[in-house]
Amino acid sequence: MLMRIELTLPRDARYVGLLREMSGCALGELAVAEDEVDDIRLALSEACANAVRHAAGTKSYRVRLDVDEERCEIEVADIGPGLQAGISESVEESEAESGRGLQLMRSLMDDFELAGDGVGTTILLRKRWRQAVARSPAEPA
Repeated sequence: MLMRIELTLPRDARYVGLLREMSGCALGELAVAEDEVDDIRLALSEACANAVRHAAGTKSYRVRLDVDEERCEIEVADIGPGLQAGISESVEESEAESGRGLQLMRSLMDDFELAGDGVGTTILLRKRWRQAVARSPAEPA
């Protein structure tokens, strides 16, 4: 593993931009390709915006970002009311304004998982690097 970031953030939209910038800086330091950084920043922003908007009944949500030589994995989880049954399928077919963030995350990332159990929602995103991200020469294995 090259890097792990784990944060618990308040359900406040101001922190979405902060997390987007922080993740972009961290991935840039690891020499991840700029277009891949942009995809991750946007998908992460959408996942966090969903938590801020939909996790009613909770004051915070959790974000984990793991980066290794081959990929980045993001998990955004809240303990709000959870998904309504069938939302992941119905949103894909919807032309409504709401739900486009899920479609965007699916298109930007290699893997997309959405789970809700009535006591929370978790979004899991994965992006595989086109080229392996190398450790810096001074970094221990």
